[in-house]
Amino acid sequence: MVYPVFEYESIKARCAQDITAFKANMKVEDPINHTLYCPSQDIKDSNSLKTGIKPIIDYLKTNLKYKNTNLILHYLDQISHIDPPLQYYLWIVRTYLFYQLLIYATATFLNKDLYNNVYKDLPQFEFIEIGKDELKNFKMGIFGSMSPTSDIDIGIQYSGTTLHKPALAYIVSRFENLFYIFTGKSSLEWDIETYADMMTLPNPDSSGSDYFYLDSSIFSENEFKKMLPIAGASILRNVALLSKDYKIPDAITYNSIQDSIQKILKTNNMNFTFPEEIQGMLNEKGWWNESKKLVTTFLNMTERDRRYAYYKKVEIAEEEKNKFTFNKNISALSKENICDIMVKIGEALLYRMESYTCAPTVSHVVRILQASKNDLSKYKSITPSIYCNKEIQHLDAFCSIGKYGYVLSILEQMGYAYRFYKTYCISNLHENTEKCNKKIKKYKERYENAIELLNKYTSSVGGYSKKKSKQTKKMRQKQRKTRYTRKIRKSSAKTHSRSN
Repeated sequence: MVYPVFEYESIKARCAQDITAFKANMKVEDPINHTLYCPSQDIKDSNSLKTGIKPIIDYLKTNLKYKNTNLILHYLDQISHIDPPLQYYLWIVRTYLFYQLLIYATATFLNKDLYNNVYKDLPQFEFIEIGKDELKNFKMGIFGSMSPTSDIDIGIQYSGTTLHKPALAYIVSRFENLFYIFTGKSSLEWDIETYADMMTLPNPDSSGSDYFYLDSSIFSENEFKKMLPIAGASILRNVALLSKDYKIPDAITYNSIQDSIQKILKTNNMNFTFPEEIQGMLNEKGWWNESKKLVTTFLNMTERDRRYAYYKKVEIAEEEKNKFTFNKNISALSKENICDIMVKIGEALLYRMESYTCAPTVSHVVRILQASKNDLSKYKSITPSIYCNKEIQHLDAFCSIGKYGYVLSILEQMGYAYRFYKTYCISNLHENTEKCNKKIKKYKERYENAIELLNKYTSSVGGYSKKKSKQTKKMRQKQRKTRYTRKIRKSSAKTHSRSN
């Protein structure tokens, strides 16, 4: 996997990799054989950029337009209703569009005259002087399957240590702005979403491994309570997306969601209930009301205002992060510091339509489940209290989540499962058995895995301060029974050996 940076050759290499793999998988030819246009340093205006991207725009206008107009239809709305091979061709050309605009963003970051000529929102984002070598420290995690209807998610991370002025909002906003400038549509309408990735840092020892500084394993009840409104906002955003007017029904409470999820996700031996200390905090109304305020503010904004609110919140979160993380002794971050950064990142992520809002959930889903490609044998065999020692604590996402982190992930999985159950699984509404099964399977697996790791983690490191959950008790009883059975077998084997 090539993780590109803002450099022409790096972006071209990743583009070639994606398109080559897709053509091989789908056994299809490239409809335009486009060569990505890389502007020279002496380009002063956007005319040559329009020329360079013209083959892409022309193809999209021809194949995604209203009859007798030049108005491009929404790619996102159309692609699943288009038959191959055109569906495959559009995927390839949309991929060219994505990487061509990354190259154009790179060109504007290195050329102030070009920057000032291309962008029209200069009062909000004036040119920032970032040298070519420093620009390479902005790395891109690009995710999307080889399915012709898949989306593209791009997380941009600053992996340097010398640019102390926040620049992630600047980088993200410029890239997203180019979609409007060259296509007249948002990146979301092309099923492309960009994130400012502040989840990890470069390892202070330069070992190459990501450093999971957002360590919720050290959280107490106070930090968990501060994070609850962020998880609640994730749930309520999913609830709001179920209605045509994006409103939250007054009757929706956390307990009503939890009751529904018990029915939706109930499986053999998975009738899960939170431990008493957790359930007690969830039964309080304050955090849920705060979540409603956050989501209501977000829903009442226009699409443009949401984007610029996101950029502002990213800048605030990055400033908070930079206060502490440029200190070489990152492990000295207090749980209060970490929580403050997490809350600000979560408030920003609320403004990205398809994403989790809690850092521990992102670590769980992206860094454990997806990175492991569903091979979790490692985590089934290790004991957290032994494995997560001082040397490895910040190098493995498993060790940086902790009991409260897994609870936050469980809550977020509940929100997505609830939304897609209501969307695809209820007859006489928008019932779609295939999508229902696919979506529920996806979030049920994440939900169950979070429960499994929560129980494994808490039983290993001392559990909760109050009564353990029924699930945890059953696991311990089963473990004791298994140890007893092994002991009996071992004793029997020794007796049998001596008798022979």
